[in-house]
Amino acid sequence: MASSRLTQADMVAQLQARAKRTDRYNLILVAMPLATAHRDAEDLAQALDAEYVDFDRELITRMEADDWDYHVEAEREGDLSEGRRLAQALIQHIANRLSRERPTVIGDCNLVVCYQVDLAAELLQASSRGLCVVCAGGKVQDSALYVHGTFKFVGARTVPALELVKEN
Repeated sequence: MASSRLTQADMVAQLQARAKRTDRYNLILVAMPLATAHRDAEDLAQALDAEYVDFDRELITRMEADDWDYHVEAEREGDLSEGRRLAQALIQHIANRLSRERPTVIGDCNLVVCYQVDLAAELLQASSRGLCVVCAGGKVQDSALYVHGTFKFVGARTVPALELVKEN
């Protein structure tokens, strides 16, 4: 991918081309403006005719089904282990659904910062089964996506990191 700063139209074109390839790793990281990241990720998924995964919503749903009060109390006490476990189980569930038939776009992944889970590293191997685009509010720096500018998804040398720029 030639440029790391792309408009949505250019990004969609590059991702559509990438979805047809059979690369060893088919994971793309996309930094989006923080104020519009959630909506931008959904728009990108729609433009790609991709499955959209709202990571935070799915994780919260799993926490509610598991034992919401327990998770709230554990977090108050500084214990993030069960939330991290559920986040990793969700990532594995997403990884198992990746396929060549339809790309997957993951957005609204703010809770990975709280639980310190590198979504990209966890999905890298599974991306050989199909295009997976991880979108987050943040910035690209040194071929990595920094979620909220602080928590790093590693992209260097293995995974392209792109940045969505608004058209003027």
